[in-house]
Order: sequence, then structure tokens, then C-alpha cells
Amino acid sequence: MQPTVFVVTKLRDMTAFFDFFQEFFHEVRAVKSDVRMVVLTPTKPNFALRTFQEVNASRLTVVEGSVLNDKDLERVQAHAASAWVLLADQLAEDPVVEDTTTLLAVLALKHFTSGSVSLFVQVLERSARRRIEPFLAPESDVCMSIRETEAELLVLAARCTGGSTLVNNFVLSMAPMRPPPPTRPPAPWALPEVCPWTAPAPGMHRAGVEGRHAQGGD
Repeated sequence: MQPTVFVVTKLRDMTAFFDFFQEFFHEVRAVKSDVRMVVLTPTKPNFALRTFQEVNASRLTVVEGSVLNDKDLERVQAHAASAWVLLADQLAEDPVVEDTTTLLAVLALKHFTSGSVSLFVQVLERSARRRIEPFLAPESDVCMSIRETEAELLVLAARCTGGSTLVNNFVLSMAPMRPPPPTRPPAPWALPEVCPWTAPAPGMHRAGVEGRHAQGGD
């Protein structure tokens, strides 16, 4: 069974996603070569994302769907994931609505997977982290707040002159990842009828994909 990490994101900030992808597969992390990232997004991938997937076809698959839809979760075999990563939309106009959507996504995944898959959750506000953590398993799940992390870095800079600069230099000192050579996968943004990264769970079947694109259920 191919190790698979699912990422839930709205992909409104493509640069942020590209940075996340490169950091995830950075050589310093020693990520196994057979690990695949599957992105579940509610919108149809644009040209930039489809091109990016073609360049990284050996590691990236993009699927149009919703984590709040059981049919989509069954279609991608959510229970067989090595982990789920929920990324907050930092361009959201209403942080409360965005974090509430993330909370619903956590509950949906916990229910569908019976808590058997690790969750790595990113939210905007500190209050959202406190609301979500009671539903997470301390030994396997992680939740972090972007606003809280920003505040902690400001405190670090105030207490230790140059502290935040040191952290920033550590991040910038990492060499960019060298992507694999381009390939030409068929329909890069569509989910194949037979998921290549996993086998069906006992008693379950894979739903076929109708149409050219993998569409989310109602």
C-alpha cells in the first residue's frame, strides 16, 4: 500500500501551497520516495496547479471534492491515509467562518475514519485551536493557530533581540527542492477509477468517476 498524505485546502493562495509542497518534500525531512500527496479541494484546479502537478506527477494528485461529503471521502479511500493535513485559508474574509469550517472538517474525518488516521490541523485564531483540541487525540493529532504562532514570534523578538531573525534565517537557509523531471500523466486533475495509492477496505468498493473531472457530491 502506497503511503498517502491527504491535504485539505481551498488553494486560493497558490504560492503558499507551492511553498508548502516544497517544504513537505524537502530533502532534510527524509520523506520516503513513494509517499504521495493527494489534495482535496472544493474548486476545479486552475492551469497553474495542473501544470505544477504534471511536473510533480510522481508525488502529487489533485482531486475536486469536499471533506464534508462522505461520498468524496469514500471515493478517495480516506480511511487508508497515512495522515490528513487541514490547511487554513489565510485569505479568508471571516476567520471565524473559516475556523468553523475547519472544525466541521475535523469532526467529519474523525467520524468517517473512526479516529484511526492522524490529523494535522491549521486554524487562524487561538480560540479555534482551543475548540478543536478536545476532538483530537493528543498522542497522534496536532493543531496549531497561525495568529498564535505570529504572537509567539513577536514575544520572542521582544525578549531576545534577533531571535525572530535567527528563526527566519534558519528557514531561508534551506536549499530549494529539486523537482522530478516532467511527465505526462493522463487527466492530471482527475481521480482515477482505481486509486493507485491504496487498496479498498474490506466490505467497501471504489466509486467510479463520472465525467472528465472528479466532481464532489452534493
